Amino acid sequence: MKKLNRILSIIAFVYLAYHMYTYGVTTFNAVVMALFIVSLGADYLRYKRDAKVAELEKKALEKKEKSYNRRHKNKQ
Repeated sequence: MKKLNRILSIIAFVYLAYHMYTYGVTTFNAVVMALFIVSLGADYLRYKRDAKVAELEKKALEKKEKSYNRRHKNKQ
């Protein structure tokens, strides 16, 4: 799904660049380009946040396992 999103983003950028080259820079084109850039920034920030959350979840799981193993060490 990420690959499809990336491909569609590239196609959208190329089409927008072609449209701006053909018809000139109009207010509408400038707004669409600005929204596209903001969207790319938001996607990047989401990617970074998801990676950080995954790392924190992994650390929390390791800490739980370590605590569980320490508490149940004598029972085994």
